[in-house]
Amino acid sequence: MRASLAEARADTVFLRFEVSDTGAGIAPEARARLFQSFSQADSSTTRQYGGTGLGLAIAKQLAEMMGGSIGVDSTIGQGSTFWFTVRLATVPGSVQTVLPEDIDLKGQRLLIVDDNATNRMILQHQVAAWGIRADGAPSGQLALEMLHSAAMRDEPYDLALLDMQMPGMDGLELARTIKADPALATLPLVMLTSITQRGHEELVQQAGIAAYLTKPVRQSQLHDCLILVKGTSMAASDVSSRQTHPLIDRYRLAQVKAQNQLRILVAEDNLINQKVAVRLLEKLGYKADVVENGNEVVEAVTRTSYAAVLMDCQMPHMDGFEATMAIRQREGSARHTPIIAMTANAMQGDRERVLAAGMDDYISKPVKVDDLATMLRRWIPHETT
Repeated sequence: MRASLAEARADTVFLRFEVSDTGAGIAPEARARLFQSFSQADSSTTRQYGGTGLGLAIAKQLAEMMGGSIGVDSTIGQGSTFWFTVRLATVPGSVQTVLPEDIDLKGQRLLIVDDNATNRMILQHQVAAWGIRADGAPSGQLALEMLHSAAMRDEPYDLALLDMQMPGMDGLELARTIKADPALATLPLVMLTSITQRGHEELVQQAGIAAYLTKPVRQSQLHDCLILVKGTSMAASDVSSRQTHPLIDRYRLAQVKAQNQLRILVAEDNLINQKVAVRLLEKLGYKADVVENGNEVVEAVTRTSYAAVLMDCQMPHMDGFEATMAIRQREGSARHTPIIAMTANAMQGDRERVLAAGMDDYISKPVKVDDLATMLRRWIPHETT
């Protein structure tokens, strides 16, 4: 990823951003339609890679609204470079981050545990802006060794960021091991996770984790979370101060009683769409589980009785139509789970197609909270809400 200054004026700058990969490349005929709505290089409903076909079209509009443009250069077998330009206003003077007077992160020692080297590098760069001294560990086992070594040198770490999904020892197992070790048990832990799944709150709380953040993490969000965790650990015996901390409601583990909340399954392969759907459902008072392909949704419905399924029609391996037919075949006449299609192609004939596959209804992307609320009230029996 590269950023460069193409032009500078007294009150504006013209910037160019590039993102390059070394993938399969994109054929010329596919490049011609990439920035059109609902278009993708692979348009099949069981494509290998995810996406709705809206992202690049929206990016094109945004770039043009900011006085720039967007494009792609690609060579088959070598990779692609996506680029965009924007004109931005300059801000006079410098902008400085002002930390609360009572809690300062400067000089704090932080251990970042993530098997992805790029993620570690980004996080180290972010926290360095606040004067934090950060080290990285690519695995849970090495993290434990570094924690013990620092403690023996009488230079213990003040905080630790743990990635949830890691090979071998994952973040939860690492947290439990740390909290079970008397020499490390007081170390405040923050979990980073890609997707909020069923039972996360209970699991991370039981593991002794102070807070968790969902990726991608904004720098300001990470800053506030570390301030909160550091502040509450410094005042661990003062329950009232923790309860009235202005940031506590944003980042502490949710203490919501889930037994009265209905559970919805979101079947969607696009990470951004997953997050949007989960947030909308949470706003409406539902709990949400997420799966990313048709095979997973069939397995999930077999294991768990969901109040409804929000089904993306285009997913890898098995699309939403095939998954619905498989679910209906397994359910037979004894059970009927409401399945609502989420489709970006709001075109004539879509309703007939989703009904023919065994779905109950469909809602168009981008999904709006009011439309989703109406749809769920229509298909979830009133007495269960």
